[in-house]
Amino acid sequence: MPTKKMFKTSNQTIDHFVLLFKLNSSVLSQAFKPAPNRRHRRETERGYPD
Repeated sequence: MPTKKMFKTSNQTIDHFVLLFKLNSSVLSQAFKPAPNRRHRRETERGYPD
């Protein structure tokens, strides 16, 4: 039982770190990208307001 609980906790920790990594990488890629992202550019081309 304790092993199962510890395993579950470690899984949640891994998920947390993966989420943090994805968040950080997306923020970094947006920060260092000179052009706006594709979705925003596509919306402005279709005539949506900024």
